[in-house]
Amino acid sequence: MLSEHIVLTFLTYFPAYAFLGWCLEVVYASVNTGKFVNRGFLNGSVCPIYGFGAVLFILFLNPIADNLPLLFLASVIIASLLELVGGYILEKLFHMRWWDYSQEPFNIGGYICLKFSLMWGLAGVFLIKIIQPMIAKILEHLPTLPVTIIISIFYLILLTDVLITVIAIAHLNRDLQQVHELSRMIRRGSDTLAENLGNFAVDASEKFDSHKDELTETLSTEIETLMAHQKRIRARILKAFPNAKHQTEKKALENLRKRYETYKTFKKK
Repeated sequence: MLSEHIVLTFLTYFPAYAFLGWCLEVVYASVNTGKFVNRGFLNGSVCPIYGFGAVLFILFLNPIADNLPLLFLASVIIASLLELVGGYILEKLFHMRWWDYSQEPFNIGGYICLKFSLMWGLAGVFLIKIIQPMIAKILEHLPTLPVTIIISIFYLILLTDVLITVIAIAHLNRDLQQVHELSRMIRRGSDTLAENLGNFAVDASEKFDSHKDELTETLSTEIETLMAHQKRIRARILKAFPNAKHQTEKKALENLRKRYETYKTFKKK
């Protein structure tokens, strides 16, 4: 049955291409930054969007594998739709944009752009004509039982990783709200002190010293608490996606990113 074929294809090839996609992202990021960056959305060595994309390529492009122009065009369309829909869904779910092509010419909403769509088109041709036949041939010669066990373990680990990452991002959004609220509190205190200073010069001066100490102590406590609860997962996510943008807390995200860097530098000392 067609449905069984789709499920079997997904379960078989998703792990391999999710891993290969992660390798590609790591190499690309490392070349650009000059250092190792775990670019995966998840903590493990996988990029699920590559796994989904490869499975879609295999299912839809194999019948037209001998028509190179059509194969390339279909690869561009499938990859672009996946990146567009995936980017939109991730932003709505987590209130953050994980990649942004707004600075690239011929982009759509910053989710996709012509340059990368053409690159995905070439990747689709390369996958169908070269990579997929090799992987299929390797799997054909492997014993069924060990492969089944390995794939089952992979999906168990993947599910756990997804749950951990979702929880970490939820905490990251909470931290952003804390940073934002802390900034609002400081601004509110500053406005109050300024108003009192204008009306009661002497009293305001005394209140300023009092409130300044209180605000400084509160700020110090909040930062210490915030840093004490920073998980390695959240730090890795921010490092992996240096251009990620939050829907509502853009400034707070940048402040939190700087505090991660400051905290990391301090820990090294």
